[in-house]
Amino acid sequence: MTKWKELKQAIIQKSPELGQYLNSGVDPEKLVELESRLGVALPMEYKEIYLQNDGEVWESPGFFFGLHFLTLESVISELDRWEETVNLGYNDLTDFCESKPLGHIQDIYANKKWLPLMDDAGGNFIGLDFDPGPKGISGQIINFGRDEDVKYVFSSSIGDFLDSLKSLVFDKETQLSDYDGSLDYKGLHFIDALKRN
Repeated sequence: MTKWKELKQAIIQKSPELGQYLNSGVDPEKLVELESRLGVALPMEYKEIYLQNDGEVWESPGFFFGLHFLTLESVISELDRWEETVNLGYNDLTDFCESKPLGHIQDIYANKKWLPLMDDAGGNFIGLDFDPGPKGISGQIINFGRDEDVKYVFSSSIGDFLDSLKSLVFDKETQLSDYDGSLDYKGLHFIDALKRN
């Protein structure tokens, strides 16, 4: 069983209604096109996610602890936006950007090779970093976005990240949200909760 399938089953076991919002998988050719655009080989675990499920419908409560699982179409759209941001020169304003741990993520506002996987519907993301800092690892999992000046490495790979999310599903501090049935970890916005781990 793949790591994605294990995580998906764990989430649906905890909150069965979340499964109804998942889309079916993408055409493999779409992932080849994404690899060509980024100039990298996507990790097998990432490809397995999208071959099984192309994100979730937008009206869902958020499959990943309240964060939305992006469709590949939305991923491409966000890459376009971030490329435009880079081209507009926003990376000249980097005094407020910071990497935790130091040197693992480039101290810049945006990067064309930060690949979003999930978002908070407010311009903030968790995704894969294919252009890391000098101490980082290509494919590491980071936060980035409109409000994410301080960027954290949450995991060294997508496979390890899926394993850690599965552990959090069964963590005693994970509850079902009374508001929408999503998983709630520590009562915090999920990106902020991960920063405290």
